[in-house]
Amino acid sequence: MPKTTCPRCGAEVDAAVALRNPVAPTPKVGDLGVCLRCEGPMEVQADGTLKAIDLHTVADDPFRLLVIAILSIRARKREGWTP
Repeated sequence: MPKTTCPRCGAEVDAAVALRNPVAPTPKVGDLGVCLRCEGPMEVQADGTLKAIDLHTVADDPFRLLVIAILSIRARKREGWTP
């Protein structure tokens, strides 16, 4: 994944992780993600940048996956993990 920044907090984003796959994916246009620092949901754009999205605009299945990802990040942070 090319380096870019989180549209919400400005954190450097240079990798992707699949929630249900141990192999790092290559993000495609329209893929959804969550910033490890601010937990903000975002979407991959055609130019490789990330766009902040509102959870209210996401369909049910992807919405559930984003919520699971956000909760997983929060749980790891409570255990002392830092991104």
